[in-house]
Order: sequence, then structure tokens, then C-alpha cells
Amino acid sequence: MTQKLIRITVVAEKLGGIHESHAWRKLGSDPSAPKPIRLGARHTVFDESEIDRWIAGLVELARGKPVKASIPSADDVRRGAETRKMRRAESGVA
Repeated sequence: MTQKLIRITVVAEKLGGIHESHAWRKLGSDPSAPKPIRLGARHTVFDESEIDRWIAGLVELARGKPVKASIPSADDVRRGAETRKMRRAESGVA
């Protein structure tokens, strides 16, 4: 069996056409994600079969249980800003 190596652009496309920087972030934040293969200082690839298995696992996980959105709601952002302002006022920091 021949091992096919793919670049991050192909990985990003397989992840639904997301931007390359988001693909790197997703790969870096998931301990089960395939590790990159560095072929040179500026040449990094991935094993396509490992990427396909990883994505299949992500799909199974998403279908098996609801996935919490990683983007906070506007209310959460506002509450966080208000909390930070209150803490600064209490500590005397301008």
C-alpha cells in the first residue's frame, strides 16, 4: 500500500473548507489528531489515511452527542467584560 502525503491546504479542505490557520489550531488542540511530518524547514505534510480516520472520528463524535459551541454568546462576552471592569475598580487599577 502506498502512503499518500498531503499538505495542510488539503487537510483544511477536508475539514469543510476552513482556513489553514484554523486547521492548524484544530490539529494542535486535539490530542487524538495525527502528528505532522516535517520533510524540511518549510515543508510539512500529513498521512492522508490518518487524517481521514481522524475526521471520521470527529464526525462520529459530533453525531453521537451534541457538541458545545466554542464561540461564546454575546451575553457571555458582555458578562466577562463587566466582570473585568468590576475587578479593576475593586483593585484600584484604572
